[in-house]
Amino acid sequence: MDPVAGLLGAVANALKPFLLMPAFWLIALMVLGLAICRLPGVKGWIGERLVNLQCRLFLPRSDYAMVPNVTIPDGLGGTTQIDHVVVSRYGLFVVETKNMKGWIFGGEHDAQWTQKIHGGHSQKFQNPLRQNFKHTVSLAQILDLPRDKVFSCIAFVGEATLKTRDKLPPSVRTNAGWVSFVKEHRTQVLTQDEVEAILERIQEARLAPGFRTHREHVRYVKGLKTKEPATPAPEPTAPPSAPSLDAGTVAAPAAAPIAPPTSTASLCEGAACPRCGGRLVARTARQGQNAGQRFLGCSNYPTCRFVG
Repeated sequence: MDPVAGLLGAVANALKPFLLMPAFWLIALMVLGLAICRLPGVKGWIGERLVNLQCRLFLPRSDYAMVPNVTIPDGLGGTTQIDHVVVSRYGLFVVETKNMKGWIFGGEHDAQWTQKIHGGHSQKFQNPLRQNFKHTVSLAQILDLPRDKVFSCIAFVGEATLKTRDKLPPSVRTNAGWVSFVKEHRTQVLTQDEVEAILERIQEARLAPGFRTHREHVRYVKGLKTKEPATPAPEPTAPPSAPSLDAGTVAAPAAAPIAPPTSTASLCEGAACPRCGGRLVARTARQGQNAGQRFLGCSNYPTCRFVG
């Protein structure tokens, strides 16, 4: 007799009494459910559902309307995916959700933040403030709204602790704290008619929610990551004042320096970016000492910060 078959038979006979017990299957389903909930995609979905619930419970529907899962063109030939848009007379609030646990370390202008989980596990993730900055800019462009009427908010749901709270703006909150951030804005900047028009415009401009839209967006984001340089360009020790970009450009936060340009003698609009291979586009500085001047910038901005 095959010893392996004999061993399997013995194990099956030993487990047979347990397989007939309802409690065994209940425990097995609970273990399977916990394993599924740990998957990144499922964790993100759960976090978004929690924010939706918090909005329904704590923000009056008469004053606030939430539009979840908004995918819109980013003005660079691709898309950007917004977790939640809260529309009110007090402005638009673009909420980026992070369902994470452990200690979170990071500053407002850091490219990456760090998550540390008890037990020694540590991992890097993209600065959500930078991530949401592109969301707010893209949404403001599509709706033709001034940037001062669109607010960014980061919502950490789950068991996360912000260990560098002093380095972060008040728009970064944990649990249902993002609701308090929204309610702190009490100055009316939009009329009710404008609110209703904005809601209609969002529905018209967004891509149809669903698996296909999500798949195409993920593919686009992965394509951007493959264009990133293997070694990041060093930041200048004394960064020059960065020119403000025109309305069709995704700009970086004010304190984030732009990497110094390389040789631009042979560069022109439409040429390949020397840093990442993207397309160079012509832009006009609106503020600062370079106001009114034309310059070349990479179409993959802010992923690539080349300026020529």
